[in-house]
Amino acid sequence: MGWIAFAAAVLLMVITVVGVVSRWVGLPVLGVDELIAHTMVVLIAFSLAYTQSKRSHISVDLIVERLPARVQAVFNAVGSLLITGMAFTIAWIYVQENLVKDGSASISTGLLNIPALPFKVVLALGFASWSLTALVQLLDLRAVPAHGAERGPDADVEASH
Repeated sequence: MGWIAFAAAVLLMVITVVGVVSRWVGLPVLGVDELIAHTMVVLIAFSLAYTQSKRSHISVDLIVERLPARVQAVFNAVGSLLITGMAFTIAWIYVQENLVKDGSASISTGLLNIPALPFKVVLALGFASWSLTALVQLLDLRAVPAHGAERGPDADVEASH
C-alpha cells in the first residue's frame, strides 16, 4: 500500500506542476483541480494503513514516554482499540451511505466526467485496511512486555531456559 501512496504523491506533484506551469504560460489544463482531488483520495486512502503499520502516525509522547513499559503498552493498546473502532466505523458508514444507499455508480465529476465510484471504493478500503492494521497491532501479544522488559522474537526461547 505504501508504494501506491508514494506513486499517488508523485502523480500529485506532477499534476500540480503541470497545472501551475500551464497557467503561467497562458494555456491552462482543464480539470487539474479534479485530478488533484481524486489523486488525494488515493494518496490518503493508501497511506493510512501503511503509516499505522509503521507506527508513524503523529503522537505526543511527552508524558507517556516517562511511564513504565507496561503502562506504555496499555496506552498503545487503548490507542489501537480506538483507531480500530473509529476506522471501522468510518469504513462501514462510508460503504452504507455512499455505496449501498447512494447508487453513485452514475455520478461523475463535472468537467472530466471521472466516475466517483472507484474512488469511493478506494476510500472505504483504505479505512477498512487501517482498521485491520490497528486490530492486528492490538492483538499482537508482544505489545505488552513481560515484567517490564522489552519482548523480542527470542523472548519465549529465553523464558523457557
